Amino acid sequence: MPRNRPHAGRQQQERRPSAAERQREYDEYRRNFNNALKFWRMCTEARCRRARGCVGDMHACFERHWAMIPEAAKVWFRTAIKARVAGHPAQEASAIGDAAVKRWEEIMASGGAAVPAAASPAAPDADSPAPPRLRTV
Repeated sequence: MPRNRPHAGRQQQERRPSAAERQREYDEYRRNFNNALKFWRMCTEARCRRARGCVGDMHACFERHWAMIPEAAKVWFRTAIKARVAGHPAQEASAIGDAAVKRWEEIMASGGAAVPAAASPAAPDADSPAPPRLRTV
């Protein structure tokens, strides 16, 4: 008598997250990243400032504010996040990020790779207001 076994391919499919679940996870990651960088302080959405966190379109917020982050800070974030994902403790990941920034600064000082025009903001006009500054702790 044959046993009632679910199809092996179906079992695999059930273990994989659906596209909607992956999108929710990505949205949550992006919102948490925006909140960690306190983009809500510069946000044009009053509800984000009131909530003291990103409550609007987290992807548009990231695109709008990430360009304002100095390139050295971007290098640190990218490296530290990769180190944490690789399993390094927070302090070690921070030190790895610091070392990456130091290497990046040496490369930039020696005339290595140029910063893309999109990453470096143009000099503000005398009439335009100064861009918001991020407070470092």
